[in-house]
Amino acid sequence: MGLREWLILEEVKDLQGSLEGQMDDSLSNVDKLERLQQIQHSAYVYRRFIEPVVIESQRLLWPPNRTANVLNWERTLHQKLEDQSYTKASTLRKELTEQIQNARKESAPSTDRMIQIAKLAQGFDKADDRIASIRDELESIQSAARDDDSKLIREIAKSGANKIKELRAKIRKMGERELLSYLSSKDFYDEIQKPVLSKIQELKQPKLRTATWEEFQKQSIAAVNRKTDLLGKVQKAPVQMPDKEQADISLSELLKKEYSRQLQEEKDSHLMHTPMTNPSDASSVTDGIRVLP
Repeated sequence: MGLREWLILEEVKDLQGSLEGQMDDSLSNVDKLERLQQIQHSAYVYRRFIEPVVIESQRLLWPPNRTANVLNWERTLHQKLEDQSYTKASTLRKELTEQIQNARKESAPSTDRMIQIAKLAQGFDKADDRIASIRDELESIQSAARDDDSKLIREIAKSGANKIKELRAKIRKMGERELLSYLSSKDFYDEIQKPVLSKIQELKQPKLRTATWEEFQKQSIAAVNRKTDLLGKVQKAPVQMPDKEQADISLSELLKKEYSRQLQEEKDSHLMHTPMTNPSDASSVTDGIRVLP
């Protein structure tokens, strides 16, 4: 090997050492896995770290020296890049995991915390890690909701039982007309149903809210139906029905009948400003009463 070839090889080695230092600096300054992936991209690696050596090696006169020098550099560079990238990626994943854990320690499960963790999870380079972080947070929120609801449901059960007792006491001495008038009034909703409904609306699980409200409605109707001889008295009212049908009469039909009776009285006394010409309109009001089954 001539002196010129040797000097060029030494210059190439110096260039390679400088490029290795630049690569070390680039990897050490990476703070996101996304940026690490960009550095590992083949086009970036070639342009930044391999092409300068290829160009410098073209000065060598002996072709085998050029080829061997470039191939050796590529192998050395890729091995070092792979090792350092693996270590750096592990460090960044660990830091992201710690940030997510700290976020969970600093605040209770909530929508805001969910958004915060979802943003942090976007830093992972693997979809499985992102999905796992978000799934774990959803499970935390659901678990917290179940815990909170389990405490609240006991309060609702107690409050609901008290309101059912209050309803039974209130209707105990009511006659047929007074009872039906009360059940179709706003007072029934404000006094009996609204206090329980407001607590039910605090439940975080939609299905539990629905099931709890339906159960309270069921208990309310049962309390009304327990009133002694209520149905028997109504069945002996002006509209006579066969015995078989009397046993099947529902509370909703009683309320519709009461509303129609009140409506007819208003018509007869000319108190209504706009006459109702469609008899079926009466049912639309009673259909919306919360106590109806």
